[in-house]
Amino acid sequence: MTFDNRNYNKLTQMPQMPYLMISEILTENNNIWKLLQYNEANALDQADLTSAQKRALIFNGEGDEAEYRVFTNLFLDESFNEVQSQIRVDVNEIRPDNYVYAQLNIGVMILSHNSIMTLNNYENRTTRLLHEIIKTLNGIEINGIGKLVFDRDRHESVLAKKIKINNYFSGYILYMNVISA
Repeated sequence: MTFDNRNYNKLTQMPQMPYLMISEILTENNNIWKLLQYNEANALDQADLTSAQKRALIFNGEGDEAEYRVFTNLFLDESFNEVQSQIRVDVNEIRPDNYVYAQLNIGVMILSHNSIMTLNNYENRTTRLLHEIIKTLNGIEINGIGKLVFDRDRHESVLAKKIKINNYFSGYILYMNVISA
């Protein structure tokens, strides 16, 4: 008996999913980058960042993490206390629907040091980041992988909830879903 596995889902693009989401944010939403770069309460009033400035905020696995704001993992060292905001994106869960399709649950951790949480328009920095991320990513096609959605009908774990990391950082964990074939 021979086994033909050509039709089975290999999830070949799964490792790139976090960076593909970050790439979408890179080009489509300047407010996110301002909220990450500028610690001041008037962050949204600051100048837009250049593409090079935005890319310099993305951690590439080398150097001191304190110099970066965007990461492709969901974990923050509990002792970290730099005054800054961060976004952390990674595949959180994989649920196969069948041998061809799988649902990828993508986690987006949105964090800010508590001392810079309030913006000059009385908004909460992490709540504004959450809004901007959902506005930018919900419903987009991710480079041939599938449509990324914030839709609880798609998967029961799709949600956003408030989190506290340590005495310095709090924010949200946002779970979005994409069906990959």
